[in-house]
Amino acid sequence: MEDILDLVDQHHGAFDFIHVATAVTRIAKLAKEQRRFGGSNAVTQYAPLASDERYVNLMRLVVNHLQTFKAREMANVFSGLTTLQMECGVTAEIDLLVQLGAAMERVAPDMNGQNVSNTLNAYSKLEKAAAEMPQSLRDALAKTAERLAPIMSAQAVGITLNAYAKLEEAAAEMPRSLRDALARAAERVAPNMNAQEVSITLNACSKLEEVAAEMPRSLRDALAEASERVAPDMMAQAVANILNAYSKLEEAAAEMPRSLRDALAEAAERVVPDMTAQNVANTLDAYSKLAEAAAEMPPSLRKALAEAAARKGPDMNAVEFGMMRRACDKLEVEM
Repeated sequence: MEDILDLVDQHHGAFDFIHVATAVTRIAKLAKEQRRFGGSNAVTQYAPLASDERYVNLMRLVVNHLQTFKAREMANVFSGLTTLQMECGVTAEIDLLVQLGAAMERVAPDMNGQNVSNTLNAYSKLEKAAAEMPQSLRDALAKTAERLAPIMSAQAVGITLNAYAKLEEAAAEMPRSLRDALARAAERVAPNMNAQEVSITLNACSKLEEVAAEMPRSLRDALAEASERVAPDMMAQAVANILNAYSKLEEAAAEMPRSLRDALAEAAERVVPDMTAQNVANTLDAYSKLAEAAAEMPPSLRKALAEAAARKGPDMNAVEFGMMRRACDKLEVEM
């Protein structure tokens, strides 16, 4: 990272918009990777970056190139700043994010699927920036997402739906045509989804009320088939999210085949030792609402969840603990 900052310091006068975007993206990537291996201490480790004169100069360059960034560079800069803020504690000035948002509208029509999904994802993580997102930009991103939905990758579809599930105003204004386009896209890419993509797609659908209400049978079937296919590869978070999503999607839950219930039960039992307190609470809560899945829950899974509830209970917050207790009582699971 020092090498990149030194390059900014020595050659910033010759930087064009590509150099600027590349520098922001690489710094964010390196900081995220180092935090992943360095633990929570890396958050405080990168806090001084915001006051490093070399980084400050880079942010000045971002402002200077707002009118020259193309779609890819604009999306990458915004995503990079989001990563630095959320992962590493390097807070981006709200004025800068607002300026980026204003400039984003210019390039929105030129975005590809990854650009638009990453931009929406970044906004979904930055509450203050999302609150300042103008209507015109929300409309521009919605139009672009709708146009690109037929060619979006599985990852882009999942990220886009997940972002809308977190952006209340954008979700409330989402036109029926965009909901339909994303539903068709999700059905198209479901056979290629990995475990994470299936989980975030189902989770997003369960939170977007109109999407859930309008979900066609063909999409429910495609996501059920995908869930069963990837169940052996699911990690704890994905298992908890998928069960939680089905507990909120009444029609999808009612149609859930026995083979999928069995696959999810096997996956849950396999990953219980790796579950966080929130995962345990959500899994138990989901089973308490899924009558058939609960009735078929194997004794070995019941025991594993009971042991996990006892082990993770002290780590739960008040909401999670209350949810877990109610679920245990309903399921007659003794902690």
